[in-house]
Amino acid sequence: MSVIERNFSVNASRYDQYSAIQYYCGEQLLEYLSLAPSCRILDLGCATGKTTYQLSKRCPEARITAIDFAPGMIAWAKNHHAHPSIHYHCEDIFTFNPEFQFDSLFSNVTFQWLNRSEVRGPRSEDQENVHMFLPSMGEGDNRPDVRGRNVGEGPYACPSSHIRGGNIIRAEDTDTARRVCTRADNPFLFRRLSSWLKPFGIAGLSIFGPQTFCELAFVLKKHLRISSFLSSETFLPLPSWTKVTETYFKEDLVKEERITVLYPTLLDFLKTIHATGAQGNGVSPKRLWTHRLIAHLDKEYRQIYGGISVTYQIFYIILRKRQIPVPK
Repeated sequence: MSVIERNFSVNASRYDQYSAIQYYCGEQLLEYLSLAPSCRILDLGCATGKTTYQLSKRCPEARITAIDFAPGMIAWAKNHHAHPSIHYHCEDIFTFNPEFQFDSLFSNVTFQWLNRSEVRGPRSEDQENVHMFLPSMGEGDNRPDVRGRNVGEGPYACPSSHIRGGNIIRAEDTDTARRVCTRADNPFLFRRLSSWLKPFGIAGLSIFGPQTFCELAFVLKKHLRISSFLSSETFLPLPSWTKVTETYFKEDLVKEERITVLYPTLLDFLKTIHATGAQGNGVSPKRLWTHRLIAHLDKEYRQIYGGISVTYQIFYIILRKRQIPVPK
């Protein structure tokens, strides 16, 4: 099991509690996506199945196949978000081979993770520290405040060419590990997606963009003076997505949204990252995240941004399968 698979699996039981943003993105995507009541739908990267279950309620006569590569997520989905019309399977998008074609494809904040560099091989001591050094989050008033405004403007703005937000990665023992790179900007992926759809089939994607967590990226790089610290530096900008899909799909809708989430403390924000598997390929060694460092970063974060304001950049893309691929 890869690091990113393990991170999502081990946090499956807490995912629904902390995935308000992911659920919001799924609801918005459903608003943009026109689905026939009795269609056959493929959900790619279903996680715990919470949004998949909402999909089944919107299309009560639909037949839904939902896949995720994290075994823990699929187990949780089967136990907590089961529905007669939903069939959950533990599958990887790059190796999935469906037995039939679908009318529609749905994927909520999954595709940014496909542009990843996984590490497989002997595990070092640091690789075992895939959990942040954070106490468990309790119930109560630690809920983020979501507001639809941009942050990071002015002297501490986060230009995409310099600061790309996201998810803390862990240093790897590259001498003993074998790197397996999987690129979402490979047109082969969308050729496969196109083959899974019936003629004129529709695909709806929501994707996190590279400006996600740009404030955290700025604070970390300013304090730790590390040029590359966040794994979401691999998140692709919108033009890259539209370019890679154009051969096999025609765009029906492309929309970008940025929302701001206000967290009570930096610690609350880091817990949310951890609980939703958003640390990507792993986190820095446990010894890095001391309470003293988190307190210092919290103070610096507030001095710069006036609070723990976190940007989420979201792309919504609705695609229609081309009958004849466009020659390059």
